[in-house]
Amino acid sequence: MPYISEITYSGDATVQAVLGYFRFLAAMYLDDSEILEPPEHEEVIQLLRHLPYIRQGEIAPGRQFVNWHMTPADKDGEDIREATEPYPNEATIPPHIVGLTVHSRYGLTFVLDTELGVIYWYECMSEAKVAISDVQVDPYGWLDDDLIPEDQVEWRADSGIWEIVDFFEMLKANFKTLNFVPFKSDRVRAAWYWDTAEGKKELKEVQKIYRDHGWSDLTRYHKDDCLAAIEAMLKDRGQDLDMGGKEE
Repeated sequence: MPYISEITYSGDATVQAVLGYFRFLAAMYLDDSEILEPPEHEEVIQLLRHLPYIRQGEIAPGRQFVNWHMTPADKDGEDIREATEPYPNEATIPPHIVGLTVHSRYGLTFVLDTELGVIYWYECMSEAKVAISDVQVDPYGWLDDDLIPEDQVEWRADSGIWEIVDFFEMLKANFKTLNFVPFKSDRVRAAWYWDTAEGKKELKEVQKIYRDHGWSDLTRYHKDDCLAAIEAMLKDRGQDLDMGGKEE
């Protein structure tokens, strides 16, 4: 695992990491047409102008990637901050850190640090830390080294922290292992969130369908047939895909 002193920020590498992640999701369950890239051609503002985004659909359990071209914001950007960052009573987020995902009831919070070159998964659960090692984390040591002020220590200590490229590889690994399970383009669920017998059974059925159609070997995976089989199974069960709830 890398040390924070070994990491540098690159806007170009960040854009390519996000684009590569979205293309991976398109290979699994999203439609290719949902990936929108900004035109070819300034640190946070310049990055946001160049990030690709998804028209609609979840890129992790309960989370949509921010569409910076459509997200309303006031002059100071407070609307964007409120929509994408931890709540102010939980964490003080400096202006060089930007949120990547929109809040939702069940969702996850990802924020990108353009000074240290890392992404924080706020309050990351241990179940998600698969395959890719996170940064050798010691925010209290960062405080001693004058890398961050005192009001920045606690929320960072409560986060999983990855180098930017590694962060997206970690998310991919969660999909490859079906730790993250797409039920359809706008419904991705984490395996550890299901707390009812019916929900767990349904999850295992969807995971089996993916495996039966060749996932995660992209040379064998039949995306269209797989998604059609999942849709048919869920329709037969009368599910609305909301955490295993029945349609009303």
